[in-house]
Amino acid sequence: MESATGSSSGRIHWRRLILIPALFATLAGFFFSYAFPAKYTSQSLILVEGQKVPESMVQPVVSEDLTARVATLQQQVLSQSRLQPVVGRLFPNKNPEEVGEMIDMIRASMTVEPVMTDMSQIGGAKKEPGAESPVPGFYVSYTAPSAREAQQICNELTTLMVDENLKSIQSAASGTSDVLNRGIEQARNNLIEIGGKLESLKKQRPDSEALQKVLTIDYDSAQKTYEDLLAKKSAADLTILMNNQSEGERMFPLNPANLPDAPWFPNRLLFAGVGLSIGLVFGIILALRRKFTGANFWFSKISVR
Repeated sequence: MESATGSSSGRIHWRRLILIPALFATLAGFFFSYAFPAKYTSQSLILVEGQKVPESMVQPVVSEDLTARVATLQQQVLSQSRLQPVVGRLFPNKNPEEVGEMIDMIRASMTVEPVMTDMSQIGGAKKEPGAESPVPGFYVSYTAPSAREAQQICNELTTLMVDENLKSIQSAASGTSDVLNRGIEQARNNLIEIGGKLESLKKQRPDSEALQKVLTIDYDSAQKTYEDLLAKKSAADLTILMNNQSEGERMFPLNPANLPDAPWFPNRLLFAGVGLSIGLVFGIILALRRKFTGANFWFSKISVR
């Protein structure tokens, strides 16, 4: 009976040697995670919808690769002139130095990731394979110390990206139209000048037919240039009208910025798990040391002779 009782007591003792350090280490790891500032990430999804008018009728204003365009838009959005009003609106009590620090933080905490989205899977609707081609888009993400701040700033950045894209398209279309207007004016003047010379030459009935042929060729060429510019100007005006009526390419938020329900860092369960692992290893070492050396619970007695 004593042997059985002693064996049972020994098993309990070994369990304590292992479980007590594991428990304390688990709790220590969990509470240690609070020493690190929390990081919440909010994310929105912006889709890029192509123009509704066929490109054979109206060439798109922007032909740049989407990834390059998004990178350019991100740089424009993160400029001082774009971010300062946002920080002033969201944090009205910050002084100029704090506003500058907040702008630097936004620049470091914003990320943009291009993505191809299958529209047939959005909203739970199931459609036949190949019914719709993937739609290009990109995620806008922002990381902040609080969930609410992450969502607010992510929403602001999403709006800035969409607005900045619309402005760039309108500016490109208007700039093209202005350049064509100047080209048309110059071509018209050139056409009038050559036409006047040709008419004057016909009235004088000159002996040189070669000069008349040259002027005729120049006139035909100038007329073709003028007509081409008029056609391009018409297309540019149609593009401006198309964009104003939301028929051109546009970006729109499909999913607004979400409110994170938990920080992604620090992972408190991971910290607790690491603490548990360390505690178990420490407990096992203590148990083995006691078994083979006869040491007490925390340290062995060393006799010096």
